[in-house]
Amino acid sequence: MSDITVIYKDGKQETFEDKGAPGGSYSNRVKYEGGFAIIKDAYGKVTSIPAERIARVIHETARRGF
Repeated sequence: MSDITVIYKDGKQETFEDKGAPGGSYSNRVKYEGGFAIIKDAYGKVTSIPAERIARVIHETARRGF
């Protein structure tokens, strides 16, 4: 599982919960590019947040047990 929490400079926070996807090791991903934090979920939904609004990003990962 891979949950991503974005804490904004105004104190609000938004959590992108990893809901998983069937068929493999799909999980949430975050990358930083061109002044944006880009979050992509296991189903391909992409959210871009301007870095100037962000105070902190927390990316929690846990290995899946088989």
